[in-house]
Amino acid sequence: MLNKLKEVIRMKSTANSKHTRICAFCRFWIDPANTALTHKYGDIWEYESTIEKPCMKNGNLNKPAWAGCGKFEGKF
Repeated sequence: MLNKLKEVIRMKSTANSKHTRICAFCRFWIDPANTALTHKYGDIWEYESTIEKPCMKNGNLNKPAWAGCGKFEGKF
């Protein structure tokens, strides 16, 4: 039920990929096709904060796109 609710509620946020240290912009967050990201202009990206993907630096545990940690390395 919760997964269906997450599919219905898709929250989009906008951020600067150079200055925002969240999982959606991290190279360790496993999203090879960048399905959570949509390019707007320049360094500005829109991301779906409700999407969860595994993180290579946190034991492949699912982390939401909006989360962050001290192991961040930018993918752009």
